[in-house]
Amino acid sequence: MSPRLKDNLKFISGICGFGITWMITWILILVLMIRHSTEFGKRKVEGNIPDVFPVVVRVDDAAEIVWGRDLTQYLKEHPDCSFLIPEHQIDRLKSQIKSNTRAERASSNSDSKSSELWDAVFTVNTIAPGKQSFVVNATWDDDWMNVGWYEAKDREIFPQYHMSYRGPRLVFIQGPIAGLITLAIWIIVPYLIRRFRGKYQRRSTNGGSIQGQA
Repeated sequence: MSPRLKDNLKFISGICGFGITWMITWILILVLMIRHSTEFGKRKVEGNIPDVFPVVVRVDDAAEIVWGRDLTQYLKEHPDCSFLIPEHQIDRLKSQIKSNTRAERASSNSDSKSSELWDAVFTVNTIAPGKQSFVVNATWDDDWMNVGWYEAKDREIFPQYHMSYRGPRLVFIQGPIAGLITLAIWIIVPYLIRRFRGKYQRRSTNGGSIQGQA
C-alpha cells in the first residue's frame, strides 16, 4: 500500500470517526433534552378545562382516563366515582389503565379506533388528608404528547397546567439546540484540554530547568 493511499485512508477514517462521534454526542444530548422536556409547552389552565386534559377517575375498584371535554357528562353517568386513588391501589390501577391502552394491545387483532386511549401513565401524591396531586401523561396517538397537572378531592379537581403538542414538533425545536450544544462542547472541551496540557508541559519544563541548574 502506497504512503499516499495510507494517508488518504487515515484522513477518511478520521472524518468518519469524527462524524460518528459527533452524531452520537448530538443524539445523547437530544435524548436527554427530550426526556426532561415536560416543561415544554406547559401552560397554566385558566377558565374552562381543556378538551383533551387527562383526568384519572376511579369507579369502585377500576380506573380510567377521562378527557376534560367528557368529564361533566361522565360525572352525571357515574355519581359514585371518585378522583382520589387509595394509596394501596395506586400500583394496581396504574397497571390496569396501562393494560387497557391500544399500545399494549398493538400486537393483538383487535380493531381499535384512533379515538381510543393509546397510552397512559400517571403519578399521584397525597398532599393533605382527602387531597392528592396528579401528573397524568395520556394520549390518543403515539405522535402526541399530552400531560395534565392537577390537584383533586373526592369529587372535585383543580386543573393547574396542561401541555399538548405533536411529538415531531419537539424534535424540530430541540434538534438545532442540541446541535449548538454539541458544537459548543466540541469547541470548548478540546480547547480546555490543549490549554491544560500546555500548562502541564510548561510546568514540567520549568521544573526540569530548575533541577538542571541545581
